[in-house]
Amino acid sequence: WRLGLGSWYPYPDLGGAEWAEFHLDVEVASPYVPFASGEVLERTSTETSNRVKTFLKGPMQYAVVIAGKYKTLDQDFDGTRLHISSYGQLKEDAAERLGKVMYSIMDCMGVWLGEPYPFQDLQVVEVKQWGWGQAPPGVIFITQEAFLTKAAAQVGEDRTIAALTSKGINERVSHEVAHAWFPHIAKITRGDENWLSESLADYTSAYCFQQQSGNKRKAKQSWNRQMAEWKARSEDAGDASSVFLAAHLTGQDLDGRIRQGLLYNRGPLVLHSIRQQLQKKHGEAKGDEMFLTWLRSYIKNFTYKVAETRYLIQILNQISGEDWQPFFERYIFGNQSPPVD
Repeated sequence: WRLGLGSWYPYPDLGGAEWAEFHLDVEVASPYVPFASGEVLERTSTETSNRVKTFLKGPMQYAVVIAGKYKTLDQDFDGTRLHISSYGQLKEDAAERLGKVMYSIMDCMGVWLGEPYPFQDLQVVEVKQWGWGQAPPGVIFITQEAFLTKAAAQVGEDRTIAALTSKGINERVSHEVAHAWFPHIAKITRGDENWLSESLADYTSAYCFQQQSGNKRKAKQSWNRQMAEWKARSEDAGDASSVFLAAHLTGQDLDGRIRQGLLYNRGPLVLHSIRQQLQKKHGEAKGDEMFLTWLRSYIKNFTYKVAETRYLIQILNQISGEDWQPFFERYIFGNQSPPVD
């Protein structure tokens, strides 16, 4: 493409099918800087334009392109290259902090799930809005509070929203990193299966986030805070819908809050309940081993393939020698809250 762009402009979808690979060649008018999904093969600049060529190995369902007035800090972590770009000016301290958090999650999840982070280059791009993140293949869009210091969040016109959205920002960043596995490695195509993306990303990233602290006391505090949040927000969802049907709710007002409560809170609790039940029946060490084998088997069996909840149940049945269908009927397909200690 040759694009003359404003502040930022995404191409969210290049087609509905699973593409075997993408070769992206994007040129924009200077002073705008382009970014695209995939391994960065080449960057060139002239007096009037900036250009990037990338390669994204598939199969992938889509790729993205974005451009704007960005400054980038490039970091290399054992061959995984992070390009962290802030809007307007380089925010080096924040970019370095984000890079360390992201790599620690990548490393932990790669070990935990038995499948390394799938993208050699990760483009992390600040979006001039508040309170959300997205993770298309090889890219993370994260809103501007990720680039604020605690002091900066307390000043300026938007200090109230900045302070609110800055809470838990590292956890949110970790969640977006986890989307590389769920759903870019183990894929989904139906809205009903969205919990396989959001709930699995939230649970596994929360586990790795508390592990990366390196301090057992802080790790336990982090996990306890996360559990309390999951429980409280799961209760807020009530019995209005199920985790499986959450994607059919709108993103507006009450429906939006219920949807959030189901996918990002009750879903992770279901996963933790499964882990606890395996621990109770088989002992803590063996139960954890079985739980981890379940997640790894899911990734291994559906690497770049489309997964469904029914397959996850079958794998768990085979590993545990038990019938988990009634459990899923109550807590994933049904509207009950799972038992969690």
